[in-house]
Amino acid sequence: MSAAFYKTWVRPEVYPLVGTMVVAVGLCGFQITRSFMSNPDVRVSKADRSVGVLEEERFFKEGESFFNHRVRRFAHSTKASLYPSINEKLGGGNY
Repeated sequence: MSAAFYKTWVRPEVYPLVGTMVVAVGLCGFQITRSFMSNPDVRVSKADRSVGVLEEERFFKEGESFFNHRVRRFAHSTKASLYPSINEKLGGGNY
């Protein structure tokens, strides 16, 4: 490509915007892929689609494992504070 193209369209001011958009599209792609591959409400195989109402025990276990993923378990096991040591020194840490 020519230097005129880069001079006109590729500018350093746009790099943060492009980076932000790449991260956003990547996160959306990850979530869509995760939902398609492991969401218990999405049934791709014909045998699972023909079941109809999902009332078997294995479907409840699938839904529970999908809902309680590693990030959620980690978030529930930690304190809900950005700076817990500063909060404890300044205000007691009960916030």
